[in-house]
Amino acid sequence: MNTKPARLLLLLLAVVCALALLAALLGGRAGMPGTALTGAAAAALLLLLLAAAIDWRRGGRQDALQFERELPGQFVQGQPHDIVLNFTPPADAYWQQPRSLLLADLHPSAWQADKPLLSLQTLPGRISRIQYRVTPMQRGEAVFEGMEYWLASPWGLWLRRHRHEARAQVKVLPDFSRILGSELVGMQRWLNWVGVKKLPRLGQGQDFHQLRDYQDGDDIRHVDWKATSRMSKAIVRSYQQEQDQQVLFLLDCGRNMRLQMEELSHFDHSLQAMLLLSFTALKQGDSVGLLTYAHEAPRFVPPHKGVAQLGRLVQGVYDIEPSLQAGDLAAAVNMLLHKQKRRALVVVLTHLNHEDDNELTTQLLRLKRHHLVLVASLRPHAPDALMATEIGNSDDAAAYWGAWQYRSQTERALQRLQAHDIGCLNTLPKQLSSELINRYLRLKRRHAW
Repeated sequence: MNTKPARLLLLLLAVVCALALLAALLGGRAGMPGTALTGAAAAALLLLLLAAAIDWRRGGRQDALQFERELPGQFVQGQPHDIVLNFTPPADAYWQQPRSLLLADLHPSAWQADKPLLSLQTLPGRISRIQYRVTPMQRGEAVFEGMEYWLASPWGLWLRRHRHEARAQVKVLPDFSRILGSELVGMQRWLNWVGVKKLPRLGQGQDFHQLRDYQDGDDIRHVDWKATSRMSKAIVRSYQQEQDQQVLFLLDCGRNMRLQMEELSHFDHSLQAMLLLSFTALKQGDSVGLLTYAHEAPRFVPPHKGVAQLGRLVQGVYDIEPSLQAGDLAAAVNMLLHKQKRRALVVVLTHLNHEDDNELTTQLLRLKRHHLVLVASLRPHAPDALMATEIGNSDDAAAYWGAWQYRSQTERALQRLQAHDIGCLNTLPKQLSSELINRYLRLKRRHAW
């Protein structure tokens, strides 16, 4: 607890000193001895210091105050949120007059706040409320440590700093608002914008659903001529997409996913693609699940249907950051084969590294015996940019050679996977979501799993 002079005390000190100096100057000009004037100034200063000492001691006996903080139900990375602080003044005499408090809420240091210091006006016997806005900049777990406030002494000569412990741990979810909009409104419009092919309408899929009367706009190829002859009216066959299939994401959380591209890491780009494909699969009637690997505590979200599963997936990954570990794909495959008995489409979200492609191929072949496997990897911009740059010196030539080696080795790794009939995508961040969803739809139309 720290104490500092209030503006009132500093002002009074300045006035006493100024009066003493003025009296000394006037006394000197009038030929009067300055002893009396100096004594009067010293007495005034002594009285002020005595009052300040009494006020300081009285202020030290003030009880700590209690505040309540109202937090939103959840925080979203990069989105502003309103925080409300409530204060009820004590019943002692000090608070029988309106008071002013200078308050600082100790939100996470990386967050941005519109008001670093808050001025709270209190009224006797009434709850005072103050609101400010913060923007969390990182997803994951975050902590509000408490509150600090400056409280004036009874005579207002001192300000004493107090701390109120009000620790609160909150979750900051990833920011998918640019993609999902409000409660997933506009998702289909976004899918069309990024280039995803139009999803088949109910009744236009592969599996026979029912016979029904012909309606304007129905495809004449779906007319059932035998039923039409028997019923003496046009009858069409209605089809629907096969449902109740399962999609399981195998998400790499290792060091290869730390690479930054377009202001996001490979890991965050993969999260966005995973959520979009999850939404598409859930709307198609499929179940979606998740298994993470290459970090301290792998997480498994069992496959379920319904859009509510999106929330479970986000809750499963919102606080994960890519680790410094190498991806132990063998352990991940063992866990997946143990937990996922039913055949599924397994989407491996990773960054292809030609240095361990033999191990990658071995483990993916193990998966392929039980599931349909699709590897989705982000391709970095740097090699393409370096190879498109004109070579002007030896450094440019060395950079070009390194980029060419990287690309050729990655292509060979992809070819080895494709030779074993393992599906592969190696694409730039902006294209990952659309290519992944289009591949899923093609596989689903072919009844590939």
